[in-house]
Amino acid sequence: MSRPTFLMTLCFLVAGEAPSWAQSTPEPVEPAAAARYVWQAVAPEAGGFSVEQAVASAQQAAPSLGAADADVEATVARNRQTLSRYVPRLGARASYLRKNPLTFDFSGGAASVGAANQGTLGVGACPPGTPGSCVVDSSGVPVNALVPPPLAIPVDNYSLQLDLSVPFSDYVLALNPAVRAARADETAARLRRAAEADNVAVNARIAYYDWARARAQVALAQRSVASAQARQADARLGLAAGTITKADALGIENLVTTSRVALAQAESFLRLAGQNLLVTTQWKGALVPGEDLSLPTPAVHTLGRLEDLIKKAQEERLEMRALRTSAAAAHHAETGALSGLFPRVDGVANVTHANPNQAFFPPSPVWNTSWYVGVNVSWQLDLFLNARAQRRELDATTKTLLAQHEAMARAIEMEVRSAWEEWQRAEASTELAASEIAATLAMYEQRTALFRGGEATSTDVTEAEVQRQNAALRLVNAAIDKRIALARLRRAAALDARQE
Repeated sequence: MSRPTFLMTLCFLVAGEAPSWAQSTPEPVEPAAAARYVWQAVAPEAGGFSVEQAVASAQQAAPSLGAADADVEATVARNRQTLSRYVPRLGARASYLRKNPLTFDFSGGAASVGAANQGTLGVGACPPGTPGSCVVDSSGVPVNALVPPPLAIPVDNYSLQLDLSVPFSDYVLALNPAVRAARADETAARLRRAAEADNVAVNARIAYYDWARARAQVALAQRSVASAQARQADARLGLAAGTITKADALGIENLVTTSRVALAQAESFLRLAGQNLLVTTQWKGALVPGEDLSLPTPAVHTLGRLEDLIKKAQEERLEMRALRTSAAAAHHAETGALSGLFPRVDGVANVTHANPNQAFFPPSPVWNTSWYVGVNVSWQLDLFLNARAQRRELDATTKTLLAQHEAMARAIEMEVRSAWEEWQRAEASTELAASEIAATLAMYEQRTALFRGGEATSTDVTEAEVQRQNAALRLVNAAIDKRIALARLRRAAALDARQE
């Protein structure tokens, strides 16, 4: 059978595809049109799951943020505990004691002589009814001799007391540094929490984009299978008509099998990426694409110069600010530890309402009130030595935090540079992939037309299909890599850092 006769017969058998068969030299495909071919496979759906929803859901459910919140609460409680030591110590006590009976006899078995008036004693008249003369005082009042009764100590003792101690020396030497250290420590904890929120956000974005990449790969693999099956139908018709060899037909069969294997692998990756996204975000809704990957991303040059971004990151990254704040807290605490090197000065006061009150003599079972105020000055060797050791420890802590700050500054510089270069690579790949997809589409269509006419082999079609598929994947990967690189750069350069 001649080739014109075969073409007429093939057109008769599959008349629906005749127009495409007649076009042996397809028109060139514009890069923009070729890119649309790729993005139509992963177009977003109404009400789909967006990357911002992924970020919000991940931050709401992240265990690490729960731990960071608990750390903030613990820091606040610890600082309140520290500052409570500088509140004046006001205490109240109530007591009841029952003592063993005690009686004191101060007479010694003899009487005591006493005069009613001050002055020289003399001899004078006795009181009426008393014969003789008596010893009288300076006013002529007779002097009497009395035996004092025994002194009995009350056995039931009741006491109500209020005690006040004011740490004057701490107010001068330690209170202000302690307040500053507490504020800095709390700020550092909140900065660490905010930094963890940023980490959760960028990880959620990456998980979302990996899932979107997997969906794109599945969509492209499905198209590849459909295209291979269409070539399989062409090959069977050509084999029946005698225009292609059995080897070419088997080559197309192998292309179908290879495409199905690639689809199975892509679907497996999609399932894994979907589970990773669900675990990361704890999203309870359906995983339906809601992000348009074909939209252009901002160029990194619009964000600023690379060196400026590095400087901004080293100054404003939340982790850097947290380390600087923690170092400041340690320095303030070191300053406050000076108070332990000097004598301690405390103001003291007491009010006692007791029955009997020991401040009154002789003790009697009645309620009396007494009070006192004063100042205590004290110094203890163990507190002095402890303060010196504490200052050395806090100084070492400050140096450690500053060293960590410097190490993180260097790591952040490389993080910014890496994200910058990652975006540059993805941008170059996007531009090349857009042109490549147009060329490979045109080549695939041309070789398919030639294969239908018996002028190309299955190897030519397979090669063109593989190149087209790879070009489409490179275009999708480059676009997603740009989004991931931009997310990492914004995170690394503190472009979205919150002012805690």
